[in-house]
Amino acid sequence: MFARASLSALHVLALAVGFGAVFARGRRLRDLRRSPEDAGALGRLFQADSLWGVAALLWIATGLLRAFGRLEKTRDFYLRNGFFWVKMALLRSETELHRLDA
Repeated sequence: MFARASLSALHVLALAVGFGAVFARGRRLRDLRRSPEDAGALGRLFQADSLWGVAALLWIATGLLRAFGRLEKTRDFYLRNGFFWVKMALLRSETELHRLDA
């Protein structure tokens, strides 16, 4: 019971951290555009981007454990759920956008 609740809480926490990281990254990109010679702005941008990476790893790891770890619902519940596939398509799209950006 505690493991399921903890895993669910970490999954939702990853969403919150990721949202904050995207917001922070946008602000840091704006700061860098205003003063491109500022080395501190670039460092802050890398910090925000790293925070997004940590959130993404946490989100993917907890999601995989929830879907296939047999702690909550069965695997078939997730594989037959249309919302699950929408989330997977969005994750794939976001991953491809980052790959194309690099």
